[in-house]
Amino acid sequence: MAALDAIPRSLTESIVRGRANTGRARRDLEASAAHEQFRSPLTLGERRWTDGAVDDSGMAHDIYRAGGPSVRDHFQHASRPAKHLLQRRFFVRRDSAAHGHGEAQTWGHFAALTLGATGVVFGDIGTSPLYCFSGIYTTTLHTLPAADDILGTFSMIFWALTLVVCIKYVGCVMRVSHHGEGGTFALLQTILAGPKLSAVLRGRVTLLAMLGCSLLIGDGAITPAMSVLGALEGLPVGSEKVRSTLAVCVLLLLFSMQKHGSALIGRFAGPVMVLWFLTIGALGVWNCASHPEVAVRVLRALNPRYLVEFWLRGAYRGADAWRSLGGVVLCVTGAEALYADMGHFGCSPIRATWFCLVYPSLVLQYAGQATVLTLNPAAVANPFYAAVPPSLLWPVLALATCAAVIASQALISGVFALLAQGHALQFVPRILVKHTNPEQRGQVFISEANSMLCVLCVALVLAFRSTGRLGSAYGVAVTGDALVTTALFAVVVRRIWKWNLLATTALVLPMLFVDLLFWSSNVVKLLDAGWVPALIALAACFTMHCYHWGREQERRTAARTAASQLDSLTQAPSTAEGVRALLAHVSSVPGLLMALRAHESIGVLRTPSLAVFLTPYEWRVPPSLGTLAVTLGCLPGTIVLLTVKFESSIPFVLPEERTTFDPLDAAVGAYRIVLHVGYAEACSLARVVPLALARAAAEHAADFPALLPLLELSPRSDKGSGPLGLAGEEEKEEEDSEDMLDSDGEKEAQESTGNVSFVLSRLTYSDVGGHSWFTRLRIKLYQLMVTNARKPMRFFGLPADRTIEINTVRFL
Repeated sequence: MAALDAIPRSLTESIVRGRANTGRARRDLEASAAHEQFRSPLTLGERRWTDGAVDDSGMAHDIYRAGGPSVRDHFQHASRPAKHLLQRRFFVRRDSAAHGHGEAQTWGHFAALTLGATGVVFGDIGTSPLYCFSGIYTTTLHTLPAADDILGTFSMIFWALTLVVCIKYVGCVMRVSHHGEGGTFALLQTILAGPKLSAVLRGRVTLLAMLGCSLLIGDGAITPAMSVLGALEGLPVGSEKVRSTLAVCVLLLLFSMQKHGSALIGRFAGPVMVLWFLTIGALGVWNCASHPEVAVRVLRALNPRYLVEFWLRGAYRGADAWRSLGGVVLCVTGAEALYADMGHFGCSPIRATWFCLVYPSLVLQYAGQATVLTLNPAAVANPFYAAVPPSLLWPVLALATCAAVIASQALISGVFALLAQGHALQFVPRILVKHTNPEQRGQVFISEANSMLCVLCVALVLAFRSTGRLGSAYGVAVTGDALVTTALFAVVVRRIWKWNLLATTALVLPMLFVDLLFWSSNVVKLLDAGWVPALIALAACFTMHCYHWGREQERRTAARTAASQLDSLTQAPSTAEGVRALLAHVSSVPGLLMALRAHESIGVLRTPSLAVFLTPYEWRVPPSLGTLAVTLGCLPGTIVLLTVKFESSIPFVLPEERTTFDPLDAAVGAYRIVLHVGYAEACSLARVVPLALARAAAEHAADFPALLPLLELSPRSDKGSGPLGLAGEEEKEEEDSEDMLDSDGEKEAQESTGNVSFVLSRLTYSDVGGHSWFTRLRIKLYQLMVTNARKPMRFFGLPADRTIEINTVRFL
């Protein structure tokens, strides 16, 4: 009964008060406790049952979370038989990997994930040898290095790879995940799931996570353009116009492939990247073996003493050594993508690939380049191809071009994963998140993000035309993102892992010191071209902030309205004007029931029809219902409040477990249905809503004949094992959803549904006055995003000929 203790005392007293039968109150309280227990994340292989998943205690919990504790006492359990509540059971299958998704179940699965991770995750960091040395001396220091300078630079590259990638990301940060997902939003969700934060600290941590995601978007716009241009610079073509045109064609081909998913891309890219890493490692060994005396000197530079000498006594000591970090950071670009892409393939395959293949190959390649540059410093303009034997130039050039195209995949997939998490956190407007692999939750595709990145990358290629000029814009976003990750990781170590202050400081301070060095050396690029990714990141961060702020304002406004209405519900209205006044501003289920229970002679007209009102919260009555009652003076005879809930821990919900049914008051024709959708199901929900409503009606129409019109939503099919042939139809819903989306709404009009109508609320936002210019700007931007988000009718797959959209003005 530990779960019962978590229920507030005021809610317990509210439930028990007014109950003549204490035994029945106790059973209801236990059902409420089961529901509260279900709110916590499911563990792998765990089953949970809950009766009455939608009840007044759940409403009180949601409103309390949005509004305040004064609202909870207004909710009491309704006396209704438990048999009318659809028992909900979810089972997290072990083969679905809902918890810690991406982890291998067999050695064959592990090998497949490792191969996919090689192709998708490590492309960015794996192609950094194409431009790292040239970025240090040609772009940053603008000079030819001496032999000792090459050794110091190689030492910095080696220790940057070791400290930033091996120790920070692979060794420490990747130990933090949220249902197997990585990235700044995974850190944020881990923090928010821990001990309660103050409102100020919660807001700061949330804003910091938004900034980290935005910086990765800025980096994701630069990386594909940089990688493709760097690979094509090996072509013996003197015209930058030709190279930039080829780069644009390659980028368009790359982004057109994204809809097939990272699993398919990794299946083809994996062998290519394995060949790439083996090739660059072999080239490094060949260069070292060709000049063994010089190679011995280079390998001695693995000693950090050479790094210290470069900073303190080298030709570029002091400020120049600090400036050189702006080029050294190129060797660790893509490190943040390792963490952001963790949901695609899992932590263990990424770790194994890094330590067994990628890390050794990179170190050998950089050692080989350092050997060549020690003998020929003038080759620093293009050190990678200078270290390639002439007979292998064209094959290596072709392989490098393929690897550079694949390299862009790491950041692109990372942006998709982070935006999918941001969508779940309500940081971005309604978008289509397509799960390209049902067995791997993190493998997603977002068409809006794909189009945005494609336009940005093409624009950057056409604007800069070479890696030399584009390199001056590189590094600002990636180092800022690394700094944000360190800050959030410090909060996790201190508050979630419960480390003491001394241990936290000993772990985080070296990471913070290295990140600050890299970030400060790249900040000076803002005056050159570094403002480009910074501007992209700030725009994305401000957009996410405005949308999140608008959603919070909506939630608080709805909670205040519900609380105010509940305070005034002392007695039922006795006049028609009173009923209409209550319906005009109805926002809570108790208020709606009180208005409907008023005598028909003083209430509004009830028509012989059924209407489904979509509402985002179980406890909230949408404003469209009150607007309909006041404007037309009538309401449907049967009112169904429908809420669609996306289950964050369950990949698929079985058809028989799709809905939770709650007869609020059958005497007045009020019902509530909650539709549960797994995270891996088609987010367009094409035909899922009508089919789920028809199934609920089939199960409960015997007790509630008013729901019979919902049966018309079922397809006229003799196939399928479920009632009304629904099972066969649900198997095709994901296949049909893509056709519906591509039809631009033309196929949305399904067969006639008789007297069933769907009512949507469309809100127009306006400020109440007295706001600052900044708040007015946020309101306008929020209105713009809501207006241009995916329309609910298309998103939920509703029949166009039976859907009504009612516009309401809401003041923020």
